Amino acid sequence: AFFANHFTLFVDEAPCPDWQCMPVLQVVFVVKVVGGMLYIMIQTYLFPIISKALNASGDDGTKVSKTQMEEQFEWPAASAIAQNYKVMVYQFGYVAMFSVAFPIVPLVCSLYNLLELRSRAFRLLTGCKRPAYQCAADIGAYQQLIEILTALSVITNASILGFTSHGYY
Repeated sequence: AFFANHFTLFVDEAPCPDWQCMPVLQVVFVVKVVGGMLYIMIQTYLFPIISKALNASGDDGTKVSKTQMEEQFEWPAASAIAQNYKVMVYQFGYVAMFSVAFPIVPLVCSLYNLLELRSRAFRLLTGCKRPAYQCAADIGAYQQLIEILTALSVITNASILGFTSHGYY
């Protein structure tokens, strides 16, 4: 958003209005973060409900009573923990690097994470097979990625403040 006033992108000039690029950055940031959250929620919650409804409609109408263990045996396996780390690290990167652009987004992300934590715990208890135990000393390569994102966030936040602050020019 900041470079729109200095460079021509895609043959079309689209400068920020009155050199005020912060509102443009805020809109892009909110759309990216909230859109990502909505996509994950739809993929996690809506698709299984639709899949279960479509699979249930294909039955021939005969119901066989199953014991609780037989029903739990047919439950899907729990998702890999690495997938959960990936989503959280992406979210941490956006919040750490661009929270200066729109300070409300970290609060929204915290509320989303609280909701996600409770819903995953409920789903793990009531809708997934028990995951196998895996011992790990740390979070693996994600630790280094978090450290890199932390260092980049200092540079990014300083650059955003420098480009948007009108006291310097």
